[in-house]
Amino acid sequence: MGILDILNIVPSLIDLGKTWINKKEDTALEKYKVDGTFDITLIQARAAVAAARAADTVDRWGRRLFIYPSGIWYALVVYDSCFRMVLPEWATWRVLALPPQLDYIPYAVIGYLLLSVAKR
Repeated sequence: MGILDILNIVPSLIDLGKTWINKKEDTALEKYKVDGTFDITLIQARAAVAAARAADTVDRWGRRLFIYPSGIWYALVVYDSCFRMVLPEWATWRVLALPPQLDYIPYAVIGYLLLSVAKR
């Protein structure tokens, strides 16, 4: 199996992914149907809530200061743990643990994400 065979498979995998996403969106859109027609007021209300959340400066700064750095730190911990043997010997960097005063931040981020999903 050569590289050309693999390249022939890629478009079919992309089409399969597009089909899966479209079906997922279609099923998500079904919750807005009332008696076979779409409830436009419900859609507009949800869009207004999403716009208000996007405009909330506390939410934006919370994401920038806590959620994104926590996610990057966790991804680096996983990368360092899984691929440490693959790295060459001269790559001696290590991902350090958080200071004890900041140990609660990843847990607080997960709690915030769970609560913000529950609000929707």
